Amino acid sequence: MVADRQLRFKKLKYQIDEFERRLNKEQRYTDRLIEDKTLTIVSGKAGSGKTLISCFSALRRFAERKIDNIVITRPTVSTEDNGFLPGGIEEKLDPWVSPIHSCMKTVLKDVSQNPHTTNNLEMFEQLMNTGIVEIVPLTYMRGRTFTNSFVIVDEAQNLTMEQTMMVISRIGIHSKMVICGDLNQIDLRKPKDSGMYFLNNMEEDDLVGRIKLQENHRHEIVDNMLKKYERMKSDENVHKVLHLPNSYKKVV
Repeated sequence: MVADRQLRFKKLKYQIDEFERRLNKEQRYTDRLIEDKTLTIVSGKAGSGKTLISCFSALRRFAERKIDNIVITRPTVSTEDNGFLPGGIEEKLDPWVSPIHSCMKTVLKDVSQNPHTTNNLEMFEQLMNTGIVEIVPLTYMRGRTFTNSFVIVDEAQNLTMEQTMMVISRIGIHSKMVICGDLNQIDLRKPKDSGMYFLNNMEEDDLVGRIKLQENHRHEIVDNMLKKYERMKSDENVHKVLHLPNSYKKVV
């Protein structure tokens, strides 16, 4: 049983190493930034791979035994009321965390198609069933401290200022947190309530890293349509143009 566990752990490391070979320059820089900082704010347009690189960084650090578990939280848009969905906590949150599940399975995918290699679905289920990957609803974050953990806060543009500070204050010793968000995708009734405004404009800190991803990892039509939409907004003067601080890193 122990030997089997060790074998599967080696397979996990192998899958992650294989995925790492396919990272581009921007993704590698982001991974190094996460390694160097305790808190990293990863911003970027839709399709820029914010969640994917966060999941890769978390899985890599677990495979290297630098952390004990991976914690995932994601706001249910403008409210944390999940009572209308059946099942337990994980089942209720599944529609909101499924994008993170998908990213993790992508990282763990066996591109070699080796029949003797544990497939990505089985590997991910093992991580979930053993509690290594934990889904924590936003309402249950309060009062907890995450030690030796890697915390991913996805769609953080939909966190209020108070929620943002509550989540950040959960960071314990030997832990890292990555906050992913895009100010152009705020679903709150009052966009200015988003804690991402504070994160984008706060003063420099040696323990905090910030980067805005530029690459598009989806079909080229996504990038084209986003540019057209931004031009329309600018022409009609519907929204104020968002300017990011100079402290944001741009990989060239």
